[in-house]
Amino acid sequence: MTKPERNSEQRKARNREYKLLHREEIRARGKRYREKHAEKVRAYRKAYDQSQSGAEKRKAQSVFLWAVEIGAIIRPDKCSKCGVRCKPHGHHEDYTKPLEVVWLCASCHQRRHAELAVQR
Repeated sequence: MTKPERNSEQRKARNREYKLLHREEIRARGKRYREKHAEKVRAYRKAYDQSQSGAEKRKAQSVFLWAVEIGAIIRPDKCSKCGVRCKPHGHHEDYTKPLEVVWLCASCHQRRHAELAVQR
């Protein structure tokens, strides 16, 4: 492992620890920002929801959550990628297929979105 990679891992570990120790403070800071900049936040959300990708994503999420609610889709009790027992998230690879999801734990889900961001 090269020095920059080692430092990167150390930095990630420190960040994770900080977020765990200061969870409430971080949430309060975000809430204060959203209250102080309510118009800016509202405009951003509205623009995103009206964008093509935002509208597709919202529709897919809505259909998927409805299917889970009525029991048409059963949530498994483990991640399909790493196998850890958890309450996995349903990840859409394609929003035009709202009922086709990959069940991922929070860390695998976050990692998948990071991979997709790099591909763009």
